[in-house]
Amino acid sequence: MGKPTARDLAAAARVSLSTVDRVLNNRGGVSEDRERRVLEYARKLKIDRALNQRAARTLRIAVLLQSRANPFHAAVQDSFEAANRDFLQYNLQFQVHHIDPTRPAATVTLVNALSSRCDALVIVSPQNEDIAAALKGIRSERKACHHSGDRYS
Repeated sequence: MGKPTARDLAAAARVSLSTVDRVLNNRGGVSEDRERRVLEYARKLKIDRALNQRAARTLRIAVLLQSRANPFHAAVQDSFEAANRDFLQYNLQFQVHHIDPTRPAATVTLVNALSSRCDALVIVSPQNEDIAAALKGIRSERKACHHSGDRYS
């Protein structure tokens, strides 16, 4: 028998070819049971793929939101903390920073400080012109950096 194909994997895992494609290419939309079966049989068949290989580079994502005193923000923080544990294969690092919605200037300072140390920002904040300007400034700065051929880390 030659090298196993996606069709062989689909037959072994008792799923459709499109399910195999979605699992192997991380497209989502597959039940946990079917995904587990596809990955199990992919390993058994020694499918030539980097299954569950972590990304080489850690993406640092700063999350700015209100304190846990607010139940909504507590749930959002819990979700990001769970993502740190549950999605290790994506090599994402979510770092939560608490902001005070009554102190937008402090939020702007934090946004500016974090922009050079992280790859992305998630911010949950009331609308504020100064915060919006700081975020637009980061986007413009990174776009200029990208267009000039520089790398930012």
